[in-house]
Amino acid sequence: MRTIFKIGEYNEGTNCISVKFCRLHSTKSIDDYSGILVSCSDLNTSTCESFVKSLMEKSGSRRITRGEEGEPILDSNKAEIITGKLNINDLVGKVIEANVDVIDPRNRFMLPMREVTL
Repeated sequence: MRTIFKIGEYNEGTNCISVKFCRLHSTKSIDDYSGILVSCSDLNTSTCESFVKSLMEKSGSRRITRGEEGEPILDSNKAEIITGKLNINDLVGKVIEANVDVIDPRNRFMLPMREVTL
């Protein structure tokens, strides 16, 4: 199932984001969903991909209900896929796509690593 989320605000002081989640093919606008506060301290912020995955594992997948993929995508729910270096301030107000199938049911996850010299 493809899902989207939208970061409404980022508070650098508390390192928290206000975020809304919904299905990509939802018949309601993402702006009509209620938001929740999520602490970025508990998320993997090393890359955009790891940020999206950890956010969906922590909060998003539980907030998304199953629906039909045949529903049309509303203009306000047109999402983008983010990659590369993470800057949360650049994500505020954007609708971002995440794939729930990426989440591992056995709770395996990527470990952030630095270069290893042998």
